[in-house]
Amino acid sequence: LCFDAAMLDPRLLSLGMKFYSLCSRWLMKLACGIDEAADHEIELSALDLPLKSPPPMAFATLPEFFATDICEFILLVKEWKPSELYSAAGEFDQILSLLVVLLESPGYVRNPHLRMKFVAVITLLIPPKAPRRTRGSDEERPDFSAIFNTNAISKRFLPPALIRLYVDIENTGSHNQFHEKVGPRNDVYKILEHLCDPAGSAERAQRE
Repeated sequence: LCFDAAMLDPRLLSLGMKFYSLCSRWLMKLACGIDEAADHEIELSALDLPLKSPPPMAFATLPEFFATDICEFILLVKEWKPSELYSAAGEFDQILSLLVVLLESPGYVRNPHLRMKFVAVITLLIPPKAPRRTRGSDEERPDFSAIFNTNAISKRFLPPALIRLYVDIENTGSHNQFHEKVGPRNDVYKILEHLCDPAGSAERAQRE
């Protein structure tokens, strides 16, 4: 119990979100072949996906645990301290960029189960259909799904990345793994449904 109280301390979780945001920025630089010590930022609006294959050696030699750990931390915060997650929209922007880049560049993360976990994290941005209060808080869960439209990478590449992943899900595993695929399918559907809601997004998603 004491360990849980220490690990779920709001200050520690807030620092964790900042850390994983910086970690996402570092991974993005490696994936794009930019010197990690370089001061300049990646011009997201000019980034073309999918990234060139094969991945840069600096990225290819990293264990997938780097990406897994980011997802596991965010899902843990969502489960136990959602108010901390939804107060960190600024940190989530960089994480979203990395996840979309890796989804749209399948050669960079080949594990389909990890790519499904990316989608589970992105699904957290979607507001509930009805107002819902967060655990341990009297405040309603805030809606910061506008990040889909303000994030330069998400706005251009998220719909095709999701459709490609959906196809990969269908071709992954054996015929008797239907129930294991229900969750990821549902996550993809919810995101696409949300992206088709705002004006202009429906046409883009349907075209992809």
